[in-house]
Amino acid sequence: SSISGYTCKSLVCSLPKMSRLCFVGIIASASALSLKTDPAPLGHLASADEPCQWPGASPVTALALADEIAVDEEMSDPKAELKSYQNAIAEYKLKKQAFETAKANFLKSPVAMEFASAEAKLMQSGEALLDTPAADPAMLAKAVAGTFGKDVLVAFYAPWCPHCKTFVLHDQKGNPMNAPLENLRRDMAKDDKLKGIAVYRANVATLGKQDIPAKLPFQSIPTMFFIKAKGDAIKYNGNPHDFASIKTFAGGLASK
Repeated sequence: SSISGYTCKSLVCSLPKMSRLCFVGIIASASALSLKTDPAPLGHLASADEPCQWPGASPVTALALADEIAVDEEMSDPKAELKSYQNAIAEYKLKKQAFETAKANFLKSPVAMEFASAEAKLMQSGEALLDTPAADPAMLAKAVAGTFGKDVLVAFYAPWCPHCKTFVLHDQKGNPMNAPLENLRRDMAKDDKLKGIAVYRANVATLGKQDIPAKLPFQSIPTMFFIKAKGDAIKYNGNPHDFASIKTFAGGLASK
């Protein structure tokens, strides 16, 4: 195949010996390295600007090189160079396995369990300071069925997502009462056009996939939906920290 007008063969031959090894690595990575993960869940395509995946992005579970990689015959010692690359991959797999074992052991240790417990208690006490109500399965079901009685703006989040924490649960300094979603809710309550819209937060870690209506498909968080009083749901695709954009979005959809 050609690369910018040059064939792979002529390109490789023009490289010094050390660069050829790098080139072999690039070709191997691009065409023969398999990253085996669990299939992504069905639903909304993730945006590059929304790095937190829900359910979490599947970890790399295996690395494997194809049996054969075409290498230019004029390279100094293609078999030796390819062997070196394969050895590096094998070493990586061993180190990754050792890391995963160490991580699993740590997470089961008393220190890690004590930290997780303390963090959970801190999050619970922080949530008690939030004015934005939490959406439960019944509320979401009524909203998409058009029986809730009003327009709804709901933010889906998870406590383990750093972007969600500083949007829904607290500000950059850890103050729950100054969380951006709290401020947005207060701003909308002061706006004659938006004050009739109910603002909710929906914790996906508590709800689970089975409790989220099919009308609200998503894969990345935080994700916001505007649900009209009649049940139509529209996803907000902008920056969740851009209040002006959110209010314009909500105002354009608000029931008359």
